[in-house]
Amino acid sequence: MRLATLALAVWSSVAAPESRWQKVYEATGPRGWIADIRAIGRDDLFVAGEWGVTRITAHGVERHETGDRGIVRLFADGADDVFAVGVGDVILHFDGRSWAEEHVGPHPDRPMGSKRDLLHTVFFRSDTPRSTMVAVGPEHVLERRDDGSWSAPPERERERLFLASVGDPLPAPGCHGGPWFWLGKSRAWFACDDLRTFSYDRGTITPTGKRPASCRSLSGATMSNGESYIACGDGHLWAVRGQSWQPMSRPDDQSPDRDREYGAISAAGKCVFLAGRRTVWKRCDP
Repeated sequence: MRLATLALAVWSSVAAPESRWQKVYEATGPRGWIADIRAIGRDDLFVAGEWGVTRITAHGVERHETGDRGIVRLFADGADDVFAVGVGDVILHFDGRSWAEEHVGPHPDRPMGSKRDLLHTVFFRSDTPRSTMVAVGPEHVLERRDDGSWSAPPERERERLFLASVGDPLPAPGCHGGPWFWLGKSRAWFACDDLRTFSYDRGTITPTGKRPASCRSLSGATMSNGESYIACGDGHLWAVRGQSWQPMSRPDDQSPDRDREYGAISAAGKCVFLAGRRTVWKRCDP
């Protein structure tokens, strides 16, 4: 107990001088709701929402609009390998130079926004002989072929991939019902309904402690430099080193900003990015 207390005190003293949050992006217009963010570097960020995808770098802002096919999830394995999925079963791929539409749903007559034509998860499957990207929605599971096209797998494989997308069965003993956040190729962070949390890296499971009881729901999780950063549904933020959870400051702690619903979080190096409904914030430690 004394060692644990000492370790907590040491971390607290090191982490005490927190940097301030800075606003790095603000969406405007009636279709400006932000759905997801993915940080590639200190000055390289992808933002997804109803309009499509926006990339923010030190050189400026690049916006790729997708019409009525809003983007709800991003996956990145570097600045030259980014995937975006969303409404209308749309799948986009960014190769470092431009976006390519690799797939779109076959039902243009259905009302846009129908849950039947939605992809909400995209991840990399490496535990099979042929590693591949997988996109998942309420009704569809698609696999990426070597030529960049996407196709539905056989029914038995479809069920297996759908369960894999949410980490079911969860790889920690006795773990049930928790959310699963894909962070990169075969990297994830997940939680159990008994409050235990874990990181997952190519099959290696590492405990990251129990989340506070007040954090009943999780809206986002990310990892960088051996630390995890968690956004809870109640608007509170946490930094996790080892299995020790410490509260983080929030953007609204330093300003009366009303955008306090933090729905996505991402990190790169010593920088943490946080997305509200229409605003993205950044905080970089020294």
